Order: sequence, then C-alpha cells, then structure tokens
Amino acid sequence: MVPACTNNCGAMLHITTGTAQLPVNPCTSAVTVAGMVNTGNDGVTGAASQPIHLLLEVPETGYVGLSFPRTKGEMVPADAIIGWVDQATGQPQVSAYHLTDYSPTPSPTNYDGLGWASHLGVARGGSGSTLLCVTRHSQAPNANVMQELNMQALDLNWVADPGTEFEHHAMTGFVTVNAAAGSATATDLSGGTESTKAVLAHGALMLLAFIVFMPLGALVARHKWLFGNKEKGGIAAGWFKAHGAFQSLALLVALAGWVLALAAFNVSWAPGAPTPHELYDPHRIIGTIVIVLMLLQAFAGFLRPGLTAARRGSWRIGHLSLGWIALLLGLVTVFLGVVMMHELEGQPLVNWLLPVVLILGLLFIAGLFAEVYKYKLESAGCYHAPSHTYDYKLAMMDGGSNSGTVSSSGNGDGKSAQAPLTGVHLAAASAAENGAAGPQKVY
Repeated sequence: MVPACTNNCGAMLHITTGTAQLPVNPCTSAVTVAGMVNTGNDGVTGAASQPIHLLLEVPETGYVGLSFPRTKGEMVPADAIIGWVDQATGQPQVSAYHLTDYSPTPSPTNYDGLGWASHLGVARGGSGSTLLCVTRHSQAPNANVMQELNMQALDLNWVADPGTEFEHHAMTGFVTVNAAAGSATATDLSGGTESTKAVLAHGALMLLAFIVFMPLGALVARHKWLFGNKEKGGIAAGWFKAHGAFQSLALLVALAGWVLALAAFNVSWAPGAPTPHELYDPHRIIGTIVIVLMLLQAFAGFLRPGLTAARRGSWRIGHLSLGWIALLLGLVTVFLGVVMMHELEGQPLVNWLLPVVLILGLLFIAGLFAEVYKYKLESAGCYHAPSHTYDYKLAMMDGGSNSGTVSSSGNGDGKSAQAPLTGVHLAAASAAENGAAGPQKVY
C-alpha cells in the first residue's frame, strides 16, 4: 500500500503481483458478491503475461477512475476503469472504458474472454471512502490503447469526485508502479502536463488580449482628447498610434491563443461530437467569432476614410459598433473559459477571477473619470469628438462666459446671435485665438 498522491490527499494504492489469486479486501469481496468474478484470460495469448491486481482507495463518495494512459498525466487516450456506489440504492456501478476522446466509450471486460480487464469492483470503505479494484495482465491484446505494459515503470492516472459526472475531477493523481517490486511512487505533476500547460497558456493569452489590450485600445479611442494640445489646439497623432498599438497587440495575442487551442486541444468540431464540458462549444464558437471580428476591424482600419470624407460618419459608426461587439463577446469568452478552467483543470476561481475583476475594475474607474471630464470639455465647447477638434483656450475666453458658443452675424436687432460650437467653429476659433492657420493636424 502506497500513497497515490504527493500532497497527503488521503488516496492510497494497493498493489498485488505474482499471483492469479485475488487479494482479500472489501472491494474484491464486492466483486464476488456482485457476481462479477471472471475466469477469462484478459485476451492474453502469451505465457509471459503477468497479472497485476490494483486497488485504489480515495476519500470521496462519488465516482473513482483508474486509467492506463499512453502518456503520463494525459487523460486521453487511455484504457480506464470507472466506478461508483449509488448513494440511493447502495448498488455498485463499474465498467471498463476506452478513453479516446472526452466521451467515455464502454469497452468489453472479460466476461466473454474478449475484454482487457477482469475482476472489476467498487465498494464503500471506511470514513466515507470509495474503493475501486481491477485486475489486468501485462499483455492484453484487446486493450484499445495500452496492449502491453511496462511492469517496471507502469504509469497510472486516477481521478475522483463527489458526484458522478465524469468531466468534473475534484481529485487527480499520477502514479508510477514497479510491479516487480510491488511498489509505487506518486508523481508530482504540479507544474502541469503538456495539455494543462497549453490550457493555462491559452487562458493567459486570452486574458491579456481581452482584459488588458483591447479595453485599453477602446479607451484611448474614446478619450482621444487626452492627446489634445492646450496651447496650439488640435489632437496629436499619438492617440491613433496608441490605439493601433493596443489593438494590434490584442489581435496578435488573441490569434496566438486561438492557434494554440487549435493545435493543442484534440476536440472534434463535428456537430454533436463529444466535448469535455457543456460550455466548451459556446466558448470556442464565440471565441472564433471574436477572432473574425478583430480581423475585420484591423482590415477596416486600413480603409479608414479621411476626417472630412462624406462616408467618414458611417464608417465611424460601423467601426465603433463592431469594436464594442468584439470586446463584449471577448469578455464573455474569457468568463466561460474561467469557469471551464476551474471545473476541468481544478484551477481555483480566485486565481483567474481576481486579476480579471481587478483589471476591469481599474479600467472602469479610469473610464468613468475620463467620461466625466470629457462631458465637461464637450459642454464647455472645447472638444468635438466626431471631428476630433480640441481647443482648450476657447473655453477660457472671457473667463469662460461664452463657453460653448461663438458669435455669428447679427440677426437684425442689433444683437449678436449665439450658435453652438461645431468642429468647424472650433477650428476657426482656435486659428483666430492662436494667430495660426488652424489647429494641429487631427486624426
């Protein structure tokens, strides 16, 4: 009996080798009681095949799974045994599976001599634990994945959960067994398997794209007055460069995360194909739509008409609408991913939600203050967003008594009429105030 994990999780693995006789324990007794004793030969054809009896005990009352994987720590592909004791009836439920994707496919055991495993059992242990037992041989031609085992270095994966939904894993572990010595060593894969590392990298890239770069790019575009020149008037080109830089970074990082997901996650796109989670399809479909929208936005940026072009207004509305739709859908995709990260990978929600909430909270507060100041500038008549016009001095004329208006021609009663400022008015007023031909170039 050896620990099945490195963090004192309470899971234990019992190993018996060198004999065809079943070890005596509550799980193998349950096998006999349930009429599951098998006299088949596990599909073995060679006399050199060695039997190994395994018993996994975990401190959970739901399902328990033990698998023989092709790659240590990887859930698929693998040959697996999964079982649980029905909490309502007390009846054991246990089956052999071929794990070739995220939908467990039942495989034959050796009741008819065609399976790869025998003497499957599941039973209640002490203190609310669950016992899962199985016997298989080092050579099992009917196994789907691991027909031949390395008995000196046999890799096993195990999972357990309080429920009976296989996609949820409250506990996981990885063990390397030396069957010849009857010993085992729990393997610390806390750094993550290759698939887990890919999931974490994908999540980090998408968080950067949709929580950091894309919102910053949107804020810069909305508050381009921050780049206004109080002395000469006009808005410097810096806002456009910053907006383009942030959105380009968002696109490149999101594309990297999307390509990584396509390359690393072997999940079929076919309609109705099994997926590891009910949110998986919505997550990847919405994410792909966002990538397409971002590419369209980048393309539209190169087609941007001049500031005074007739179609500039309609282009601006389309660009703004498409950008905000992409951003909002990107945020939805991130939150769906965080939920799956927690339920599939066992990642604590706080590890992902805390930075997301903090960053979005800070950006929201900054945006709120910027909105208030932007409103004041527009009310004072020194900023006109559609024309990118900015003239801080105009609002200061005559102590601000004429803020928001300029004099027009007389209306026949000897008084000057007051007209609201527009981009054209602001440009002309700024030119007069500065003694120059007009404000700086706008973007």
